[in-house]
Amino acid sequence: MSDFQPGDVVQLRSGGPLMTVHNLGLGHADVHCAWVHGAQPGNGAFPAVVLRKVPPSKDEACAEYDRNKAEALRTVQRDTIQHLTRGQHPGVRHPDVVYAGEVVPSEPSVPE
Repeated sequence: MSDFQPGDVVQLRSGGPLMTVHNLGLGHADVHCAWVHGAQPGNGAFPAVVLRKVPPSKDEACAEYDRNKAEALRTVQRDTIQHLTRGQHPGVRHPDVVYAGEVVPSEPSVPE
């Protein structure tokens, strides 16, 4: 049984073009792959033992990191807005925030 899954990028252990796994044969002994070499597409089945997984490129890893970071930032922004608009904690108010529709009170006068 092989470690490969459809969508994995693989290469022959001896080299050659990068290939994408699109199907696994009976018992996962054969790995069916597709590739493009130059402008010529190809496909074929290979014994799992002659293939190796190719790790994602640095660019792909950086892009994935950026997507995760952006999603985390959106989550923090959404949660902060909900908190400040009392959507998450009714009645809880931040002392330095003027909420929509509020009138800003004037400074209290100090008796002389």
